[in-house]
Amino acid sequence: MKNSIFSLLILFLLHAHFSNAQELEFTVTIDRQQVPDLPKIITEDLKSNILTFLNNKRWTNDNYSPQERIKCNLVITLMSGTTLGRYIGFAQLQFVRPIFGSTYETVVLTFLDKNFDFELGQGQPLDYNENVYLSNIVSMLSFYTYIALAIDYDTFSKLGGNPYIEKAFMLANIAQSAGIPALNQSGKNGWELSDFNNRMALITNLNNQQFTPFREGLYEYHREALDKFTENPDEARKKIIEVLKKIKQTRQAISVSIVNGSFFLAKKQELINIFSKAPQELKMEAYNLLRELDAVNSDAYAAILRN
Repeated sequence: MKNSIFSLLILFLLHAHFSNAQELEFTVTIDRQQVPDLPKIITEDLKSNILTFLNNKRWTNDNYSPQERIKCNLVITLMSGTTLGRYIGFAQLQFVRPIFGSTYETVVLTFLDKNFDFELGQGQPLDYNENVYLSNIVSMLSFYTYIALAIDYDTFSKLGGNPYIEKAFMLANIAQSAGIPALNQSGKNGWELSDFNNRMALITNLNNQQFTPFREGLYEYHREALDKFTENPDEARKKIIEVLKKIKQTRQAISVSIVNGSFFLAKKQELINIFSKAPQELKMEAYNLLRELDAVNSDAYAAILRN
């Protein structure tokens, strides 16, 4: 009897642990090649501080098992840094999603933040209050957390990321209103409304009703196409072509879009692989759409026709 009670207690504790796991599984890399004189212990402390903030905090009221945590990659490249905790650099973020019934993981969106500048003393804690600006590093990390949640939820249900789009938009506006001084020579802090290529532009796009077809396309691309790709590859390819047409629709409404560029930055090689083995008619349709939607990489898409 005692053994049975003990076993039940263990099962209860395991369930409580797993069901309350945090939502994010960030990997953080700090490239310090440009700051060789900065003591390594400082960047190691910085990395540990950022990881703790991102991965140990609860960001939603939903229950996650460890294997359900959202994978994200953050690479911070420091261009300058001081022992007093003043950093200038840029960051690349990738938001990753597993594909049902396979070991394949797809990058949903890749974003390059050209103004990842902040001040943070060694050992200084990172605190968060969603209604108050505390520091630029806290605002940036919290912002990308909500972007990660929004993107992931959008891929599992149509517009499922709405609550986190709203949180990211509110956070961006609070940061923009704080009048954060720029630390770099460009005079930009990444929250400017006038810039079409920064984090404010990213959330402005995602929060714009004209981008609803794009966000619906995230669900269709991942849940209705990639998750079912092994069952019927050509039907999945047709669904992806419909998604590309939706992206074309948003592009016609807003010609300059950081969201569309970030999507193709993540998906270029994946799309080439998907359509390289398609029937000729689908190859041509996909090639023509991709060459129009992602003109910067138009030469790369020629690989679809060569295979």
